[in-house]
Amino acid sequence: MLKSSKRFVSLKILTLALLLLVALILSIGLGSLHVPTWDVIKAMVGMGEQKYQLILFELRLPRIMAAILVGAAMAVSGTILQALVRNPLASPDLMGTTSGATAAVVASSRS
Repeated sequence: MLKSSKRFVSLKILTLALLLLVALILSIGLGSLHVPTWDVIKAMVGMGEQKYQLILFELRLPRIMAAILVGAAMAVSGTILQALVRNPLASPDLMGTTSGATAAVVASSRS
């Protein structure tokens, strides 16, 4: 039984990694200048047009990688929060995160 649960977890991680890769490729192509998916793939392996490589590597890829890192950091912080309060159902409301996010949205919409 333990072996099958490890296999299930490995399959789940592999599936999520593939979904992240697909989302990465699709999101790189979106923007004010649409880059077709095939051109994104060619640029990623170094065979694309110079303008697409510039757009992807200088503008879009750093932003997307930062978003992935921030998402991972938020996941880790949520895990740490749940471990600290010893409650698997600990919500962001416990630390006031939701209220702070709401205040930031209101402040940014006023400017």
